[in-house]
Amino acid sequence: MVGVVFILFFNFMLIPIISILLNDNGNFISNILDVNFSYTEDIVNTALSNMGENGRSFYIKFALLIDIPYAIGYGFIYSIIIIKLFEEFNNIFTDYIFVFPFIISIFDIFENIGIVIALIDYPTINSFLINLTSILTSIKWSFAVIVGIIIAIGVIVRFKTFLTNRYSRVC
Repeated sequence: MVGVVFILFFNFMLIPIISILLNDNGNFISNILDVNFSYTEDIVNTALSNMGENGRSFYIKFALLIDIPYAIGYGFIYSIIIIKLFEEFNNIFTDYIFVFPFIISIFDIFENIGIVIALIDYPTINSFLINLTSILTSIKWSFAVIVGIIIAIGVIVRFKTFLTNRYSRVC
């Protein structure tokens, strides 16, 4: 439960506040590159320009001191949730699906490293780095969708099992 509160706090409180702090020109969350599914050099250049020097400096600190530890934390939290949801099932699929959140974490960490390098190098834009980082972001979000589906299936199966057990006791 604490893990879920941690994730909700980060996503619905901290990210919006940080997006405002990254902003010199009135844009909201569009300046945070890693919340997009992908991005181009133009998008990166616009976002980094809109941040201004103070915003870019803050984004570097945020990525290194908050976002990377958060990626590690949510990897563990989502893995524990998946393990708990599927602990009654013993098959090859359920024995390994807990790894998927760590895959998200790994791609998120490398994505953050790419973003930090882009922030440090600005105003120079390295096309290869931006394209690679965008791919890492896309892979991260693709696995996030997969993990969301896995958790949703786990909740549905648990709820169905709960109803079946409850109904069978009544009869």
